[in-house]
Amino acid sequence: MKDEEFTEGNCLIAEFMGLTRREANATYGKAQYYKPDIKDGRKLGQFVNYFDSLDYHSSWSELMPVVEKINSLGFFCVINEWQCKISRYSDYSGIISYDSITDKDTKLIDVTYKAVIEFIKWYTNLKPDNK
Repeated sequence: MKDEEFTEGNCLIAEFMGLTRREANATYGKAQYYKPDIKDGRKLGQFVNYFDSLDYHSSWSELMPVVEKINSLGFFCVINEWQCKISRYSDYSGIISYDSITDKDTKLIDVTYKAVIEFIKWYTNLKPDNK
């Protein structure tokens, strides 16, 4: 994947995770992401990161909370040594599956990242009554 694809995918994940984006302006040279916090007196909440510094594509510690959120939505995300598969809990029908068997140079985190991106695109296009 290219850097632009990582940036786009990371921003998609950030929004799926409930982060709020603040666009760049004269004060802030680049877009930033904030985690809304009702207890926090600041309007935007807690600063998380700049849009181009999100690391979902390269950090398991960033990506795994996304997988946990997918699981909490009624889906089953299986990650093993060579694949990532996301299915429905209700009938275990497969939704997304990526593997690294066809490309031995592909890392497991890359396979998982791609599956998560495709799931988010699919999930956000569902009608609200189908979720």
